[in-house]
Amino acid sequence: MRLLLLLAALIEGVPASAQKPAISVCELFKDLRSYDGKTISVRGLLYSSTEISALGDHCETAFSTKYSPLAPMLPGVPGALQYEYTWPTALDLALQKEDEKVNQVMERIRLERKRLGGVEKTDVWVTVVGKLSLKDHYDVGPSADGTLRGGGFGHLSAYPGQLVIQTMLDPVVERR
Repeated sequence: MRLLLLLAALIEGVPASAQKPAISVCELFKDLRSYDGKTISVRGLLYSSTEISALGDHCETAFSTKYSPLAPMLPGVPGALQYEYTWPTALDLALQKEDEKVNQVMERIRLERKRLGGVEKTDVWVTVVGKLSLKDHYDVGPSADGTLRGGGFGHLSAYPGQLVIQTMLDPVVERR
């Protein structure tokens, strides 16, 4: 049976990982590190603008890292002052090459948002299949306005991980 699903996926041009049920962003963030370097299928809210392309959700679980305000954290060396930085429950989305299926999904989303009254009045749920990348170490420091900012991925290094898109599936556009 698995062989048939794999063959069907190859014939249709859909990665075999897309055949597995998608996990939610909230489920993923319960143990984000365990998915590092793996190709996964994740369902969540699509955040997109000219500067942002991310997949997230409003979750009770979160990804946190330790940092020291006085000196860089050295792995394995305990610091006198350590704080915890909690990252947004979202992943930066990256597209390494143009993909017709992703373009088709984005066009469907654009048309449906327009029909429902625009970006500000809609939420988009989508499944993204891609490879997840995390950092071994995250630096956290103050920005020019004094707020803390993590050294992650995406716009303003705001996200703890990056999902390199292989394909995008099942868009659902809802009015808020």
